[in-house]
Amino acid sequence: MVLFLVKKNDVEFLIETTLDKSTDELILLASNIHNQILKLQRMIFLLPDLIHFGPFRAEEHRGLTESCPSEVIEEEKKLCSPSDPNYIYHPDPNGYRNGQTCTPAGQEVLEKSLHEIQTLLNKETLPKTPITFERLKEAEHVIKGSVMIAYPRGLPSYDPLKAMIDCTEDETESQNGKEVVDPSTAMLWFATRRLERGQTLKTAFSSACANERSKITVKLTKPTPHPPVREPAISEKEQKELMAFYFKKQREEEEMAKDTDDSYLASSWADPKGLKKSLTGQAPVAWK
Repeated sequence: MVLFLVKKNDVEFLIETTLDKSTDELILLASNIHNQILKLQRMIFLLPDLIHFGPFRAEEHRGLTESCPSEVIEEEKKLCSPSDPNYIYHPDPNGYRNGQTCTPAGQEVLEKSLHEIQTLLNKETLPKTPITFERLKEAEHVIKGSVMIAYPRGLPSYDPLKAMIDCTEDETESQNGKEVVDPSTAMLWFATRRLERGQTLKTAFSSACANERSKITVKLTKPTPHPPVREPAISEKEQKELMAFYFKKQREEEEMAKDTDDSYLASSWADPKGLKKSLTGQAPVAWK
């Protein structure tokens, strides 16, 4: 099996395939996995506030705190509040959510799902462990199921998370969604060379991998006539460490330049005639 490390901006993931697959299949797989990772990132971004402050308010009432009409709050309670004695009302200090949080049991289910997806999308493990599109879809179903358990009546139609769950989301409304690529027009680049569609991976990477035990780094982009920008030779973390090291050295050199103490000249090791005196017996006698 050949491993492909796919990169696009801040998203990196590892996929596994064989050399007899076509470049079209690889581009389709990489695009779908990339888009699904972005979707899961958008979903878990909304989950913490859903757990603590409930669903979103209607667009015309978002941002209202003290000035929100009482009839609106009552309508929100009828729409979202679960019929459970352990139900908690926790108003959003920013006024974007209606405060109709679920029961403690429902919160526990949502938090468990949130932790599971965060672990799956960890930036340290994604580039090291092969991921499949089916596993990412399964994670989406986990979120959908936990939301149904926490809110049996469902989320309001205007809640962004419901749109994601129902696949009716307008992806252009968020910066994350704008990074979504179209599998039919997406491009993969290897060593500043665009992979041509309609050929097998063995033909496309004949100079890079001769067997099924290779690991290849490719970059995923939207349609563009130019190759993606080269990555820096060192990472941002390494650059910070180098700058800190050279700054420390510079401080040490400045302190040494300011040091005018010449008392060390009286030391025996600083005497230019020390060797001659030791050979001719003129050196002072050291008593133990």
